[in-house]
Amino acid sequence: MTGAGRTIIPVGMTVNMTGTAGRNLDRSRILENRGSILQDAGSITFPNGNGRIINVAGAIYEMRGEADLTRNNSGSNTFENAGTLRKTGGGTTFFQDSAVFLTNTGTIQIEGGTLQLHGGATLGGTVDISAGGRLLVSNSVTLAAGLNISGAGQVEVASTLTVNNAQVFPNLTLNGGTISGIGEITFTGSFTW
Repeated sequence: MTGAGRTIIPVGMTVNMTGTAGRNLDRSRILENRGSILQDAGSITFPNGNGRIINVAGAIYEMRGEADLTRNNSGSNTFENAGTLRKTGGGTTFFQDSAVFLTNTGTIQIEGGTLQLHGGATLGGTVDISAGGRLLVSNSVTLAAGLNISGAGQVEVASTLTVNNAQVFPNLTLNGGTISGIGEITFTGSFTW
């Protein structure tokens, strides 16, 4: 899809993205999900910048297996989640480079595998990581006030994690990364440094 228009998935509709073929969201195109999108493997590429995916409150965007968001060129591309962003299956789902930025005010559910934030992020709302799931911070991520992190899974920091408010982590691994900010951090599970 290309051009400065908007593609809207209505309430009650389910879109299945199957197969490993790539899909493009190009030149300021907006994909607005009000229903459900199931992305099996493959990737959505932002070739020429400024593409946006908006997952509104009440909507579900599920990334299965090794479904990715990537880019070919420069530009500011975003995934704005006010609904539910769900990672299922094994493997790694990758938000690439500093060119695919995630903003979460809704719910992120990591039910299996790894959700890798390599494009940077601001995380608010809720992040629930099931046992065997992992949130990998591999580019700068800022935790917003009121963020609730829950579940038996793991948060792994390999870049910079900025915490400016009180934050409770169930399980945290500092793997060559840095925790910065003025916030107080506590743990309910494990901390590996």
